[in-house]
Amino acid sequence: MKKCYFSNRIYKHTIPHDLNQELFHSLRLYNRAMRTAYAWQTKHLRTGSKPYEGSLHLAIKEQFQMDDYYANSAVQQVNALRTSQKELQALYVKQVDSVVQSIQKKLKNERSKLTALRNMKQSIVDGKPKLHKRMGYRVHQTAPGAVYALHPVSISP
Repeated sequence: MKKCYFSNRIYKHTIPHDLNQELFHSLRLYNRAMRTAYAWQTKHLRTGSKPYEGSLHLAIKEQFQMDDYYANSAVQQVNALRTSQKELQALYVKQVDSVVQSIQKKLKNERSKLTALRNMKQSIVDGKPKLHKRMGYRVHQTAPGAVYALHPVSISP
């Protein structure tokens, strides 16, 4: 079992109210800077025009009056998020492709069953019933030369 002898963790109830409010403000400002940087990057990638002058780091620093450490951290976290999304996008495309392929396979099977049933129906209408064994039906003639009854074949385990 590992033990922690020293921790830098800060508990809200152990620090003064003023410091707690300052930390809350800093975290909120950092999150706003991250959201703004993400939105600006997205706009730049979609339209090609920058909603800011110069680099994104300097624009975030100027917009939110942050020091270099926090502005750079916000921009780097946004870049990491965008890279992660690009990696996940390829995975999502593969998943959707596999779902589409399975649906197409099922659709093909259902169409072939429908064609077989139509052929069976037409053969019965013509008076010469032809049934596919894989469909699991057998024919009983109810009256000589008149009507046919189809019954599913029960498959016992």
